[in-house]
Amino acid sequence: MRYWSIYGKGDIHEKNCNKLTALLLTIVLSVVNLLLLPAGVTASAAVSVATNQPMQSWSAPIKAGGTSYTLHLWVSDDRMGEWQANAVYHRGNMHFICYELTNDSTGKLANDINFEAKAVIYNPNGIISHQMTYSSEYSYHDDYGTDVSAARNYIGHTAEMLGKWKGTVSVTGDVYVETTVYWDVTIPYVNLHVWSSDQKMGDPYGGNSDPFSLGQRAYLCYELTDLDNGRRLDGKVGGYTVLMRMIDPDGKEYSSDVYTEKTGFNEGFSLAYTSISKEMHKTGQWTGIVTMTGDIDIELTVSWLVTDGTVTPVIPSEPSDTNFIWGQDNWSFDNSSNYYTYGYYINSKMLYKLGGDFGLTNVERELLQKNMGDDMQKSFGGACFGITISEILAKNGKLDLTRYDADKVVNRNENTEDMLSLTNFVFEMQNIPCMNQIARNTSVNRILDTRTQDEFIRTLESAVCTGDGLINLIFGMTNSQGQTSGLHSILAYGAEKGSWSYYFNGSTHYYDRRILIADPNYLSQNYLLDDACLYYRSDDYSWMLPAYCYGNTYCYWDASFGSNEKYGFIRNVLKHTGMKNYTDLMVDTPSSVYLPGLAILNSSQENPCIRTIEGTGNDSLGDSGRIEPYFNTDASGELHDWYAYGLGNPTASYELYDDTAPASFETIMDYEDVVYISEVDNTTNVYFSPKGQIELKGKNLTYDFSIITNKERCVTDWFKLQVRGKGGNNMLCAISPDGYVLRGDDLHDVDLFACNTTHYAYLTFSTNYKNVLVYEISPTNIGVAADTDNDGKYETVIAEGETLSIGAGDVNADRLINASDAALVLIAAARLGAGTDPGLTEVQAENANVNGDQLINATDAAIILIYAAAVGAGREVGDIRDFTPQ
Repeated sequence: MRYWSIYGKGDIHEKNCNKLTALLLTIVLSVVNLLLLPAGVTASAAVSVATNQPMQSWSAPIKAGGTSYTLHLWVSDDRMGEWQANAVYHRGNMHFICYELTNDSTGKLANDINFEAKAVIYNPNGIISHQMTYSSEYSYHDDYGTDVSAARNYIGHTAEMLGKWKGTVSVTGDVYVETTVYWDVTIPYVNLHVWSSDQKMGDPYGGNSDPFSLGQRAYLCYELTDLDNGRRLDGKVGGYTVLMRMIDPDGKEYSSDVYTEKTGFNEGFSLAYTSISKEMHKTGQWTGIVTMTGDIDIELTVSWLVTDGTVTPVIPSEPSDTNFIWGQDNWSFDNSSNYYTYGYYINSKMLYKLGGDFGLTNVERELLQKNMGDDMQKSFGGACFGITISEILAKNGKLDLTRYDADKVVNRNENTEDMLSLTNFVFEMQNIPCMNQIARNTSVNRILDTRTQDEFIRTLESAVCTGDGLINLIFGMTNSQGQTSGLHSILAYGAEKGSWSYYFNGSTHYYDRRILIADPNYLSQNYLLDDACLYYRSDDYSWMLPAYCYGNTYCYWDASFGSNEKYGFIRNVLKHTGMKNYTDLMVDTPSSVYLPGLAILNSSQENPCIRTIEGTGNDSLGDSGRIEPYFNTDASGELHDWYAYGLGNPTASYELYDDTAPASFETIMDYEDVVYISEVDNTTNVYFSPKGQIELKGKNLTYDFSIITNKERCVTDWFKLQVRGKGGNNMLCAISPDGYVLRGDDLHDVDLFACNTTHYAYLTFSTNYKNVLVYEISPTNIGVAADTDNDGKYETVIAEGETLSIGAGDVNADRLINASDAALVLIAAARLGAGTDPGLTEVQAENANVNGDQLINATDAAIILIYAAAVGAGREVGDIRDFTPQ
C-alpha cells in the first residue's frame, strides 16, 4: 500500500504551513510508527503535557466520638479508576471525581456512621455541570458492576469546555468535611489510522500481495485514538468534521461522505471510527483520503490495488512488448556523440515551442537557459534522461510529436536537429526545481535510510507489471573501491521468467527473473538487448545489470551485502505522468510538496555549511550545524565535486557559511517562486530568504548575484535583477513594493542588469549612500534613487539607464549576448561550410550576421565574444556593431 502521513494535533488552523512542517516530522519517525502500529496509514502527534496536572486530595482527620475519619478525593478517566499523576484530560471525554471516606483506625470504609456525601463538578465558568448526593443508608452495585456506597462513590460528566474544572465532595451528618480537586481539560492529541479493507473495519487489505478484484467491495476505514492513553476515542469528542473520499484510478471522486458530531451513525460506529465502501468498477490504483478539520486538523491518504482478478505481478515466460513496442516506441538513435553531433544544442524553434507547451515559469526558463549555456561549453556526455522521459511521455500521449513537425511514431524520426533538440530540452528539464524534487525528496525523506536494494526491486517488479508499466529507473555504478562512477537513466517496461547466469567478479550469478529494459545506449538496433536488462532472483531479489559489469565497473547487488551498496545501487523508481509531474515510488512524500534546494557549484573551502536561520522555520534536518547534502550528478552523468542540499522548510531562511575562513561560493538557491544565482569571493556568510532577500557578509567582496522571480512575485515588469561589483562590504538586496532595495557599505561601480521577456536594461552607478532603490522607470529603463532625508522615501535620483533591445548578437534570443551565442554562430558557419542548412531561423540568422556583411562566420562570433567581455568588465557599451573591427 502506498501512503503519506502527517502528524496531527487539535486546534491547528494554519493548515498549509503546519502540514508541511508536520510532514517533515513524520518522515523521521515513520519507521518507528510502522513497527508499532497495524498495517495501513497512521499519523499522530508528540505526547502532550498538561499545564496543570490533575489533583488528588485528602482532608484532615475529622473525629466522630473517639474515631477519626478522612476523606480522599481524586480525578480519574474511569468510574472509580485510579489517579494517575501524568494523566491528560480532553474535551469531549468523560471525566470522573471519585472519593472514599475511611475510618482511620480500621482503614475500612466509613459504613459505621450516618452521613450524606454531596459530589459536585463545576465547569471553568464556575457553573455546576453535574451533582449527586449519596446517603449512608445504602450500598449497591451500579449498572457497570462497580461496588459503591455513600462512603465510596463517583460522579462523571462529559467535559464540553476547555479550561480548569473543579470537583468537590462535602460530607455532612456525624462528620462534617469537604475537599476539592482541579484538573485541566485540553484539546486531544490524536493518533489517526487509515486503511483499506474488504469488510467493515476489517483487517488491512488491498496491497500488491492481496489486491482487490474487479467488482469486489472495498472499505475505506479509519480509527481515531487518544495518543496519550492509546484508547479509541469514544465518539463523544466533538469540534471536528470528517470527510472521507474514494478516488478511482482516473483521479475522479467515486464516493464520499461527510461526518459530524450530529451525524447519525450505524450501530457500533462513531465519529472516531467508521468506514465507507463501494464496489470497485475499475482496475488500477485507487486512493482513499480521510480529512479531519476543526479542532482536529489532519489528513491521510492510503492507496490500494484493484486487478481483474489475477494476482500481480504477473510475470510471463516470454518477453512482452505490450507496454513498449520495439520499432515503434523507441528512438532510432542512441545516446551517443555519434548521433548528438552538436552536443547539447537546442534550436530556437524547439526551444520556443517546448517552453510554451510545458508551461515554463520565469524561474524555470532562466535556469534552463543557464543550464543550456553551461552545457554548450562541454563535450557531450549523454542525454539518457531526455531520451527515456521523451519516450515515456510520447507513449502516454503527453508529448505530441506531430506538433514539432515529426512523425507521431517515435521510431520513424531520425536524429534530425529538431529531434535531438527535443530530447536535449527534456534532458535539461531535469535540472529545473520541479524535477530536482526527485533528489530532494529522496534526501529529506529519511525513511529511505532503512530501505535496502531488494525493496527497490520489489517496487520495480510490481510497477512494470501493473498500469501502463513504463518506469524511469535511475541506477548508479561503482568502481572496485566502492566509489560511484556515474548514474544512468533507463526505461523499464516489463518482467519475464526464465533462467540466466552471468560470470563476473570471480563467481557465477544465477537469476530466474528479469526486468525488460529499453536502454538509451542501445536503441538503434530496434530490439531488446539481453545484456541491458536487469536480472534478479525471486527468492532474495539479488540483481545485476550485465551491460554495466565490466572491468573496474560494478552494477549488481547481492542479498548477502545487506545494506552495503558498494557494487552498484538503484537510486530512484519513477513514474512520469507529465514533464513536470512524477511519482517517486520509493518515497512517500508527494511531489506536490515543494522542497527548496541549495547547490554550491564551486566552493574555495572543503567544508561549506548550511543551516536554518533561527526563528524563520523549523527544519527537520536540523536547526543549526551542517545539513547533509543529497547525491546529484551534472548533465553528463558524471559526479559533481560540489554540494547539493535538499532543504526541508520552504518558509525558512538559510545561511551558507564556512567557519574556518572567508570563502568563495558559486551557488544556486531556489525556493518555489524565487531563485538566487550568486558568485561571491571573500564572504563569511550568505543569507537566503524565501521572501526575496539575499545578503552577503564580508569585506572587500567581489560579487555577482541575481534575483529571479515568478510572475506572482514580480514587483516590476522585470523578473530578473542582476547585481555585480567589486570592493563592496556587507551587500544586501531585497524585493520591495517599489522595486529592489540595495544596501551596502560601499556602493561604487555597481553594475545593474534587469530583464523581461523582450528587453533588458543595463546601468553602472556609484554613490556614497549606503541604501538605494533600484526601480523601473518604464518597462525598458532602469533607475537608482537614494533616501537623502531618511524619511523612508527614495526621492533623489542617482542614475538612469539606457534601454538595449534584443537584436544583433543575441542569436538564441535569451536576452543576453554571450559565449552561447558565439557557439551557435560557429555551428551555423560550419554547416554553411559543409553545404548544409545553418539551422537558424530568419530572425536568428539576422542576429548572427553581426557586422552586416551578409555572411555568418567566425568574425561574427569574435565580435560577440569581444562585446560580452566588455559587458563583463563593466564597461559602458552601446550597439554591438560598434565593436566591428575597422
